[in-house]
Amino acid sequence: MSGTNITYDIVIFAQHLALMKQVLLVAIISIPFFAVSQNLPQEAKVSISKAIDLIKVDGILNEETWAKADVAKDFYQSYPVDNDFATSQTEVRIAFDDNFMYFGIICYDPSPGKYIVESLRRDWGFRNTENVGIYIDPFNDKTNGFIFALSPYNVQREGLIANARDISTDWDNKWYSEVTNFEDKWIVEIAIPFKTLRYKNNLTEWNIQFIRNDVKNNEISGWTAVAQQFRPSNLGFAGKLIWNEPPPPPKPNISVIPYVLGQATKDYEEGTDAEPIGKIGLDAKIAVTSSLNLDLTVNPDFSQVEVDQQIVNLDRFELFFPERRQFFLENSDLYARSGFPSSRAFFSRRIGIASDTSGNRVEIPILFGARLSGKINKDWRIGLMNMQTAARKGSVLPGTENVNGGSNLSGQNYTAAVIQRQLWTRSNIGAIFINRQSTQYDPTDTTNSTSAFNRVAGVDFNFADKTNTWIANVYVHTSFDPVSKKNAISQGSFVGYQSRHWTLFYGY
Repeated sequence: MSGTNITYDIVIFAQHLALMKQVLLVAIISIPFFAVSQNLPQEAKVSISKAIDLIKVDGILNEETWAKADVAKDFYQSYPVDNDFATSQTEVRIAFDDNFMYFGIICYDPSPGKYIVESLRRDWGFRNTENVGIYIDPFNDKTNGFIFALSPYNVQREGLIANARDISTDWDNKWYSEVTNFEDKWIVEIAIPFKTLRYKNNLTEWNIQFIRNDVKNNEISGWTAVAQQFRPSNLGFAGKLIWNEPPPPPKPNISVIPYVLGQATKDYEEGTDAEPIGKIGLDAKIAVTSSLNLDLTVNPDFSQVEVDQQIVNLDRFELFFPERRQFFLENSDLYARSGFPSSRAFFSRRIGIASDTSGNRVEIPILFGARLSGKINKDWRIGLMNMQTAARKGSVLPGTENVNGGSNLSGQNYTAAVIQRQLWTRSNIGAIFINRQSTQYDPTDTTNSTSAFNRVAGVDFNFADKTNTWIANVYVHTSFDPVSKKNAISQGSFVGYQSRHWTLFYGY
């Protein structure tokens, strides 16, 4: 939270190819009067029809469905230039049946040879791997969506899109694909289960974008034109997917994953009996509606979660590693993007870990939790979460031999509530409330390392125009804590302008 000393940071960056030698003063004075018109990209459209025969996902587009399907083609370059057609052209065909969306993609290669890929691991990095990707916005809001992408070696990458352009690949789901390589092209065939997607019933227009990264020829291209200063994945530039008949109604989707863990230890030197230890738990995901999801967990086990990248921190500021636990991922932008990166109101990685009075980080078991998140309708999104952790012991003083003996780490109950209203085309306003409540707090216990509670309430406003030329963010958060009653307000604002030749930012 911000203190009594308020600092103002103003960053103005100006770049113009013909005015590089002009003094900065001219650029600053011209800001209030400077305007550059930028035409909206011509909206591209592609239709999707029901398959007329059985599609086998084998990387060979020999079904009659593909011969009659509409084609998304004539891709535009977005890098290294953004004013010409792509030299490595791509064609996309789309179909569906009662269970799957199908994509048949032909990636032409003008420079035969080996493909360049960064890794054969799932969820590879976009920039250094040849790939083709599908960016789907089923709710037509140009803000949130899904990405499914493949490398020429059939290595998959999927993720969630938030704020029109930010991609999180920590979200994982099951879909099917095959790739066939030829001398002058590679062909992709994909089947995405409808139950993997969240979409509104009877909505016959979706936003969609196709992006191709041809590393070998140093070219990034897309189905619709995207100016070079924007990310190719920006949903603000997506085209239209027109359903010739409505997609199948969303079906009830319930997933339950129970687990059982067991181990036994025995000290042969002391001759003690074996001590068995067991643990059971489960995770459940329930689709309340086609766009509202309920996650439940009891005694969760996160041993299968991908480990964090090891980083040596040489400054006094803590690192914020991304959340990788599946329970927290879907619609995570509702909670995690309140405030600015350096002053987030909520950071889910703190649930399940705590600091004792000596500063040691202690893992805290999570007992149970529930999380409801998603869209109520086209204008409103909500997020409700409640988690309960167990109590543990921690060390009292630095150097204590028994790290798990001494100080009390009382059980904590975490509650988060968010409501967000979409405004205009790609803007929104939201309110957030966070509460951490100690469930076994004893005010007379001097070894307790946490306060009785901490609460944060605030409002966030995010603005973006249709072309993402203008963006703005404003937030005000207030913290309530029985120990620290001063400096309880955090606030900030940001305005940015981007055009082909100018980039201007103001931050406070």
